[in-house]
Amino acid sequence: MNDEIPEALRSARRSLEELTSQIVSEDWIWDESIAEWCLPFTARIASADRIPEISSWVFAVSPAYPDGKVRIYPALNGGIEETYPHQSNNGLEEHGKYCRSGNVCLFTENAEWALRGNADFTLLSHAERFLEWIKAANEGSLMKTGDNLEFPMQNIRSNESVLYCEDEVSKMIWDSHPASCNGVVETIDDGLGHICLSDFYGADGYLVRATGWGTTIERNAKKKDDLGIWFIASSVPHIRCWQSPNTYGELREWANKEGLDIDSIIARNSSKLRDGLRHYLAIGVPCANVVGKAPDSLSWFIAKMPVFSEGKEFGKGGVHKKSVLKTVDRQKTFASTVEIDWITSANCAKDQIHSRGALCDKLTDSRVALIGAGSLGSIVANNLVRGGVTDLCIFDSDRFGIGNTTRHLLRTCDVGSNKAVAVASSLNAATPMGQLEGRSAVDESNAESLKGFDVIIDCSSSPSVLAILDGLDGDHQLFVCSFGYAAEKVYISASSLNSFSLKNYYDTYGQMMREDATLVRSEKMPWEGIGCWSPVFPAKNSDVSRAASLVVDCLDCLVKQGKTGVSYAYITKRDKDGVLLGIEREEL
Repeated sequence: MNDEIPEALRSARRSLEELTSQIVSEDWIWDESIAEWCLPFTARIASADRIPEISSWVFAVSPAYPDGKVRIYPALNGGIEETYPHQSNNGLEEHGKYCRSGNVCLFTENAEWALRGNADFTLLSHAERFLEWIKAANEGSLMKTGDNLEFPMQNIRSNESVLYCEDEVSKMIWDSHPASCNGVVETIDDGLGHICLSDFYGADGYLVRATGWGTTIERNAKKKDDLGIWFIASSVPHIRCWQSPNTYGELREWANKEGLDIDSIIARNSSKLRDGLRHYLAIGVPCANVVGKAPDSLSWFIAKMPVFSEGKEFGKGGVHKKSVLKTVDRQKTFASTVEIDWITSANCAKDQIHSRGALCDKLTDSRVALIGAGSLGSIVANNLVRGGVTDLCIFDSDRFGIGNTTRHLLRTCDVGSNKAVAVASSLNAATPMGQLEGRSAVDESNAESLKGFDVIIDCSSSPSVLAILDGLDGDHQLFVCSFGYAAEKVYISASSLNSFSLKNYYDTYGQMMREDATLVRSEKMPWEGIGCWSPVFPAKNSDVSRAASLVVDCLDCLVKQGKTGVSYAYITKRDKDGVLLGIEREEL
């Protein structure tokens, strides 16, 4: 790399002159070890509390500046050694020749790109945001009451991941066993690349908490006899303000402040784990998602422990005493300098896994029956499950054909499979807590089983199914959903089983359905295969997906409101070129 400093960087450095009362920079240095330009600077704060009055830092940018990320690290010489919230782990190996490892997180990725511009603006905007960060760090207000909780950044060194499920209900279970604070946990290999925490036993062998995983994890579980050690702590593992422990020595440093004896906990629960294999260490901490609120769940921090001592290092002889093995583990296996292999962990509780978008609790907490696993029903099922429904039973006896792949959830490999069973299987794999089931189509022999559900959704477009529903009683919410020709119209009827009337249904939608029938007769229908009865319904996948989205959006609102006795038609509006202009809802 040419050591000639690019003019963009020279100009950016000059832009910092307006901040000279707080930031004084040196000149750009090329660090070949990380292939980045580095700009050392000192930052001054008005009154030192947690941060020194003067501290040393480094801007690090790529040769493509102002494109690429702008990072700010504590300097290797004169930089802070602590880790604060919104900062990478500052206790790891250095970043290049001039920086420590604790990159400061100034804003979200979207916000960072919004603050990019020309060379001068980009560096200056990062410097101004950094001054806000260091001021908050000094005041201890980087995470204040009402903020979303942030965990210390762990040194993750593997691609493994561990799943667990904790919510308000499971916390009540933990709280009901205050004496059980450590023990052995069974783990499940779900066959999909994850390890799942399953059953937790106390040190006395008593079952403290059992996790009920979904159908796919339980069916694919390769083994349930893998064990790990768990214990409960009162705070997230951290040292030096907010740094995740990187070694077992640092973990002991945190544990001692917690009043925990890590070595005794490990020794007490390790007898079944001395098998020459590596096992998991799970540290559970009561947490709230928002700073300042009372803990409402547990978060688990997972590490993969080294292989336990088996006493063989003492040479020939019998089984060694537990006290000897504990000493070997303390001084060798878990020596203070041994690095911790932290593993990514994720909470699969409903409020966590659906935080990006969920249907209403009243719907997701319901037992849902879905009749029909065709093009509309399969995508409705997909939207329901992605929105948080975990207890769903799908009724359909049809088999999946190759032509269905153009507008259906299932794939070519599912051809010949029962639609209901295959859709349930596919969507069980989409949620770790899913308990979806496929059953045969609704008929007189199984109609009464529908009364075991809270919400019934008919997407079958079957007159015989509607006739059966007309003969059932109950206060269960019933939705009858279908679409018209080319999926340009969507029909949704909301009632209860008691109030549903087939006559009223046809009276309400009859005129629109007759219009659809006229289009079917007048338009040339596409044909599938060879035969005199092989016309198929024309609708692109995008049309069916839009119809299914309208169905689920409408159902979500109606269930939340507890509203029945309404009928809607959603009608697509297009311009003269066929481009979608909007969707009009008509209450019938």
